[in-house]
Amino acid sequence: GDGYYDASGDCDDGDATVSPSGTELANGMDDDCDGTVDEGTSAWDDDGDGYTEDGGDCDDTTTNIGPHRLEVVGDGIDNDCDGSAE
Repeated sequence: GDGYYDASGDCDDGDATVSPSGTELANGMDDDCDGTVDEGTSAWDDDGDGYTEDGGDCDDTTTNIGPHRLEVVGDGIDNDCDGSAE
């Protein structure tokens, strides 16, 4: 019922919310049928450091900030995502 079928790129023809024009959600599914799961969502690792926003990365735009980083004293940034900049 979504206007797509298997041959036109629908990767789950039994689910009307999944199609090439679908919106990707943080749900472990390929909602937009592009072959990648959860891209552009809080469950996707935007900066490629191994941590997602759902996994505790408080700034998923840079590899220099994340739960795996050491805190840099005096820079005013929460480098290790513990909720404190020190």
